[in-house]
Amino acid sequence: MVSAFPELDYFPNLGAFKARRDSRLQSTIIDNTLHAGFPENLESTLVWEPQDLKNEKAEWIHVFSEAEIEEIDTALRKFQGQTPRQPRDARRLLTMF
Repeated sequence: MVSAFPELDYFPNLGAFKARRDSRLQSTIIDNTLHAGFPENLESTLVWEPQDLKNEKAEWIHVFSEAEIEEIDTALRKFQGQTPRQPRDARRLLTMF
């Protein structure tokens, strides 16, 4: 099957993505209007707001233990055909906030 987007590789390429984005932003007028009938704001108990996550981190964010990190890393590296990495300090992980 031939891809409708031949410039897109199977593996993500950040440089190619940024080049496509920049080219499109320069060459295309992007319509930011919503379709008729689509609400401008969603209001529901099912809608998450950024403030909800900041105020209730413990409820929404799981902090992985070193054992969980090692298990995930071992599985990933096995999938990739690599050897497991050396243990590291779990506190060095980046967080969303």
